[in-house]
Amino acid sequence: MGMNRLKFLIKIYVYFLALIIHIFPFAFFFIKLTNYKPLVSNASLIRKKSISTIQKTSNNILKYRNHRLKQKLRDIKWEFKPDELISINNKNDLEKKRKLLIDNLFGKNFDFKSLKPVIYRNFKDERYSNIKNLSRIDKLVHNMDFGINSIAYHFLPKNRIGKILIYHQGHRGDFILSKKEIQYFLSQGYDVLGVSMPLEGMNSKPVAYVKNHGYIKFDHHDKLTLLSNQLEHHWLNFFVEPIFSFNNYLTEELDYSKIIMAGISGGGWTTNIASAADSRIDYSFPISDSMPLSLVVGRIGHYERFDETFYDKFNYLDLYILGSTGVKNKRMQVKIHNRFDPGLTTGDNWKHYLNSVKEKVNTIGGGNFDIYVDESHAEHKLSEQALNFISKKINSVDKIIK
Repeated sequence: MGMNRLKFLIKIYVYFLALIIHIFPFAFFFIKLTNYKPLVSNASLIRKKSISTIQKTSNNILKYRNHRLKQKLRDIKWEFKPDELISINNKNDLEKKRKLLIDNLFGKNFDFKSLKPVIYRNFKDERYSNIKNLSRIDKLVHNMDFGINSIAYHFLPKNRIGKILIYHQGHRGDFILSKKEIQYFLSQGYDVLGVSMPLEGMNSKPVAYVKNHGYIKFDHHDKLTLLSNQLEHHWLNFFVEPIFSFNNYLTEELDYSKIIMAGISGGGWTTNIASAADSRIDYSFPISDSMPLSLVVGRIGHYERFDETFYDKFNYLDLYILGSTGVKNKRMQVKIHNRFDPGLTTGDNWKHYLNSVKEKVNTIGGGNFDIYVDESHAEHKLSEQALNFISKKINSVDKIIK
């Protein structure tokens, strides 16, 4: 019996030692790389942690470590001079560039105010039946060439504050994935317009004839460039035209004190382009969206982010200025930058252009540009911390303008 008990105690000791050896490196990396400081040092509380919590903590440690390393690899080692790339220096340049952008997206002298969505009032969708402070949903459908459309839901709260936030989902799919964000702003009294990218979610995925190729099913937006030779405008129009159409409805038939737009990933990129072209968007918050092409290390992403036929005329620095500045209204753009995002915009390369864009916007007047760096997570998402920041930022700017 004595020998068996000794073997048992030795085995327990070996297991305990192995556990310490495996956990120590993770704890070391977490403290070293994130400057983590525990809120409590009570050993009894630590012992009560469940296995699932410990596993989640270990995964977060690995994410922080991997994305810190990735971030360093994406820091550029070459010269970048943003002041030499910015072409907008005053309000005259601003309006000329905006008109050029609109002409490029829609075709010369196109009357974008003629765009109107089809409205289906009091639309029922059981997926949103548990949303709080929701009075009703109106379904908006904007139809475009080649059977391509954009379906949006207008969420109207019971208690309204007279502001609307357009929330644009990214490449992941339907804006049902943004249900948490929709609920967050509805709870504060905002009307919310949920939008998806072309060919995503409930949007159509038509089959259309393409010259020299035959019939093609349009089930991914990179394919839209194949239509370029059959269009009188740039193919990026398919991303932006729905926003103009929805804004026509919001401004002509409804009365909002502020139109705000936010979007994640590809929806953040759409927020960049839409706010640059449509100055009726007062405040914009692109999330994990874009980066000047000179600052991107590795894969750039989907084709709409770097098509040379568009960006030869409009670089991202000019687009940020256009999205931040207005003539008739005071505007603002704050990019939400996830520092440890596993996506394409991770790292600190934003530091190379922030001051140049801010100073240019301040010089021109009529707007504000900034970047909010979110270090609270290592995911491709809009965090609760960033959500709270957006809400507080809107309220603080509104008070200043009043």
